[in-house]
Formats: sequence, structure tokens, C-alpha cells
Amino acid sequence: MIKNRFSLGILVLFIIVIFSCKSKQPTVIETSSPSPPNSDMTEKAETTDAVVNTLLKGLTKLEGVNAERMDTQNEFYDYMFELQIEQPVDHFDVSKGTFNQKVYLSHLDFNKPMVMYLNGYTAGSNNYVTEAAQILESNQIHVEHRFFSNSRPETIPWDLLTIEQSAYDHHRIVELLKTFYTKPWVSTGISKGGMVTIFHKRFFPNDVAVAMPYVAPLNRERHDPRVYEHLNNVGTEKCRNTVTEYQRHLLINRDEALALFEKYSDKAGYVYPHGLEASFELSVLEFSFAFWQWSGDCATIPSQESSVEDKMKYLFYTIDAPSFFNESTLTDILPFFYQGYYEIGMYGYEVDKFKGLTQIYTEEVDNYRTFIPKDMDVIYNSEPVRDVINWLDENGNNMIYIYGDLDPWGATAYEPTENTNSLFLNLENGNHGTRLINFPQDTRVAALDSLQVWISRR
Repeated sequence: MIKNRFSLGILVLFIIVIFSCKSKQPTVIETSSPSPPNSDMTEKAETTDAVVNTLLKGLTKLEGVNAERMDTQNEFYDYMFELQIEQPVDHFDVSKGTFNQKVYLSHLDFNKPMVMYLNGYTAGSNNYVTEAAQILESNQIHVEHRFFSNSRPETIPWDLLTIEQSAYDHHRIVELLKTFYTKPWVSTGISKGGMVTIFHKRFFPNDVAVAMPYVAPLNRERHDPRVYEHLNNVGTEKCRNTVTEYQRHLLINRDEALALFEKYSDKAGYVYPHGLEASFELSVLEFSFAFWQWSGDCATIPSQESSVEDKMKYLFYTIDAPSFFNESTLTDILPFFYQGYYEIGMYGYEVDKFKGLTQIYTEEVDNYRTFIPKDMDVIYNSEPVRDVINWLDENGNNMIYIYGDLDPWGATAYEPTENTNSLFLNLENGNHGTRLINFPQDTRVAALDSLQVWISRR
């Protein structure tokens, strides 16, 4: 299950990923760069309204960039801007037109580093401050992914929603904003944003000094079997059995559970394109993945003796598996599902433990048509991610990978080889919300030491 539930941390980690560019070169939109901030501006430790107004004027002089001041959305930054940056729909053929990509800029000081937070999805607000920005007391940009929300052309050319095209989007943003922010850059992202952070570094090794992906899977197949293996072995046997019995209890008491599923769906305002019964079964099957992703604490699961209603409340209010099949989810993050079945991989459900209890999904659930509309056909290509993995194995230095060992997305985590100096941090009993602040102090200190060394070399 994909959710934007991010915890703030105070300490941080960053990861350098030096990626070699492919020989094929894109056609680049030419930009006219304004003069960089004058010496008086860059030498000031304290930002003033006059400095920020000068920055705003400079941003608007960049070709293809529209910038507006906005109200600050957190206590960390006094100055924020919303940028609309013109991007080629196809970086290798600009005749196919352009779209505007939303980028939030949070300004602190020109003498500080810049953290590029790659969301991977929709950037609905600018209230999140990354761990990296907090530890470095840095500037930050927050980038919405291509073809999410309004960062899209009028008609989406789905075949151009690729790892490589998004990497070129982010490279263009870096090139533009380095006009003003000349100190070391750090890239970071969470979950799919972590994947995007890795992909950007694969193609543009010199854009940032350090990159820091969190809980980022790298699937080798459309349905990587390592996910099933993880779910069948994660945690303790007792806890896994508790999860299975919880699911079976809802399916065994189908009539009562289905009525309650409808009741709580109505309260939540959920509408299911696949119908109530199919979505009920999908939600029960999704439960194990979602539970290990976001919790892993079996003590929170209602006991076998608890009522069906208590179990249904847990499904909605603690894990919220049904939201994954709600109409707005299927629509709003369709670009993610497309990418999953096009390049980056997705997961399905095993049903052997529920034989005779499900009525609609009686065989292994592929989930392709759960998330991909019937009028869309997607052919999976494993090569882009495999190319990234092969590159990381030999060249992925100065990276710090952060995972939690309960998280099913961590089943396909990338672990660096001995050919590189990168760090791999996997928190015991950590889930998809794992951050650097959650690790023991000695681990944090070692990671931060590496971070400072890598930044100092730029």
C-alpha cells in the first residue's frame, strides 16, 4: 500500500549515487540564465526581504520558469515560492510539446546546501521538511513527479512516463536552480520518491553531492517473488499466524463482515469501481502487506475472540486497507500504477491460505486489472530497473540506503556490493516509516560522519 505518511526527524542521512549518462542525448530547452545573486547577497548570513525579492526577479528571468511568493507552510522557512518549470514532454524530441512541472522552493540562505526532495507523487503542499534539510539547516526544493496532478500535458502520453524521462526532468531543475544555489546539493526521497532519487543519480552522477533514498524498492520483475517470500517469513511465526487468522475470520464471517464493510465505507465516503464484494476481498488480501508496511505490532490486532465489528474498525481505522481500492486512489495515483506495470514493478496476493473462503479471487491475484483501466494496455519492461541495479553494483558509491526490516517494500531493497563504499541501514523491527532518527546513536553518528565527508569533497 502506498501512503504519504512521513515522520519528521532531526538527524539525517544522504546518499551519493554517481550515475553514468546514456549515450543518447536529449534535445535540451535552452534557457537564458540571469546573473547570480551579487556578492552582497551571498555573503549575508541572514536573508532579508530585499534579497528574496531579488531572487524572485531572478527566477522569473529564467526561460520557462514562472515563480510566485507563497505563504510559508512550516516554521523552518520564512520564504517560500511556487515554481512552474516548463519541461519537454519528451526530452529526446521537444517537438512533442511541453508541460509545467510544479516545484516548491523553500529559501533559507544562499551559503547553505540545497536539498532536492523528490516526491515521486503529487506535491500537494510544502509543509514537509526532510531530515536532510533539518540536519544541514539547508534550503529545500520539493518536486512533484511528471504526470501527477497538474504537472502534466493536457493529454498524457503514457509511454513517456519513464525512469529516464523523469531523471531528465530533475536534471533540468538542478541546472536551472544552481544559478542561485551554488553550494553542495543533496537529493532525497521516500518510497517511490526514494526510487526516483536513485534513478536520477543513475543518469546524472554530478548533479548532487549526496543522495539519500528511504525505503526504496528496486523490483527485478513485474511481480517480484521476493515480496511473497518476505510476507511468508517476516516477524515471528506467531505474529504471522495472528495476521492470517485475522484475515480468515473476516472471510469466514462474510455476511456480517460485508455489511460492516459497507457501513464503514459509507462513513469514509469510499466508492469502489470494482464493486463492494470485490473490494472487500481485495482489502482483506491487502491487509497482510499493509500491516507489515505500516505497523508490524501484532499486539494491536484484535484478538480472535473480539467481534467482527472490532476487526472491521481495525481494517479501516488502523490499517485503512480499503482506501487502496477507493475510486479517488485509483484515479489520483494512476501514474504510479502505470509505472508499476510498465517499469518499476508491483505486487499481487497469494490466496492459498484462504481457499474456499474467497468467492471472487480464488487464484493468485495479479492486480494488473485491479489498478490498470480496461482501456489501457501496459507491457512490462524489466530492463530499465535492471540497468540501474547493474550500474549501482559497480558505481554506486557514497550512498546511504535506509530501510525497515518488517516493510514488504524492503523485500526488494537494494543492498550495495563490496565494490562500492555505500552504506546500507536496515532497522530491526522498522517499517515503511523508518527514518534515520529511529536508528541507534552509533549508527546515526557513523552515517552523519560519512555525509559530512562526502559533502565536504564538493
